[in-house]
Amino acid sequence: MKIGNYAGVFGASVADEAVISPGVLLLEDPAPRATTPEGRRKGPDDWTRHPVTIGTGATIEAGAAVAPGVTVGAHALVAVSAVVLRDMPAHGLVIGNPARQVGWVCRCDQTLDPVLHCTTCQRGYRRDGDELTEHQVPPPE
Repeated sequence: MKIGNYAGVFGASVADEAVISPGVLLLEDPAPRATTPEGRRKGPDDWTRHPVTIGTGATIEAGAAVAPGVTVGAHALVAVSAVVLRDMPAHGLVIGNPARQVGWVCRCDQTLDPVLHCTTCQRGYRRDGDELTEHQVPPPE
């Protein structure tokens, strides 16, 4: 795993081979308030943690924020400054605020073509609903 400068990794579970770029925020407090409704300063017992989960080989690019309790699937890619508010599938590519899925990425981090093939490393994928799985691509004839 690689964690960049000034990343805020608040209680997150980050798997092997994942990249957390500089300035990323992985949040865990779903209701950030300084005080309780009674006006007392909040302490550790006054909130429930909802940590983020980052899958194997996922990349969270610079300045992105991931909301409490969200899971980013294996080998997924969160674009620069995206704000992720809901779970992402493995190999998903999201952009924007709020983040929306715009495609799929290979485990080598390149965007897949429309038939879910990587033109860089030649891996192929199959889609089953919201899931993407790697499969053997026959050699070109």
